[in-house]
Amino acid sequence: MASITTLLITDSLSSSRIVINDNFAALNDELTDIAGLLDVSSQTLTLIGALNGGSLNIVSGGSNVFSATSSDVIAAVPVTLEDSLTLEGSMMHSISAGITTLPAVNSYLKTTYIIDSTAFTGAQVINAGNDGQNVTFIADGGDFTIDVTNIAGATSLVIHDNGTLTLRYSSANSLWYIISSANADVNF
Repeated sequence: MASITTLLITDSLSSSRIVINDNFAALNDELTDIAGLLDVSSQTLTLIGALNGGSLNIVSGGSNVFSATSSDVIAAVPVTLEDSLTLEGSMMHSISAGITTLPAVNSYLKTTYIIDSTAFTGAQVINAGNDGQNVTFIADGGDFTIDVTNIAGATSLVIHDNGTLTLRYSSANSLWYIISSANADVNF
């Protein structure tokens, strides 16, 4: 912080000229330091050291797109990690229960769907997802039959009550690949 010398009411202007100049020089030095970090024209803040604060919010259009506090980090936009990810705690999957209609193409917003099997008759098409996306289906209330048109290699597929099927989508050939299944009849 700039060291500013206080002028007293008894000081004369002519004798205080050096003090005034020194005060302006100190303020100018501080502003130069700040200008080295903050580019006002491009609205860019450049730091080499740490950024300390109680929270960080990145806002676009009046909505938080990224928020970090001492209790959580929330990203409301897709996140791409270009290096490894190490989880030192649990990983939670999002779940949607009581599903009576399957998601449309590229509309899988959850990782797990608990299907109300009583709402479906006949084989159901699993619509395309996003490249690399995993989705788990759990049958609830009876058997859930899947149309294998979009499933790589399968000739028939039924998930029985409380059974599961986990798939991963590849846009390279527009197919879902079976990652795992339990209490399901999968034929190839």
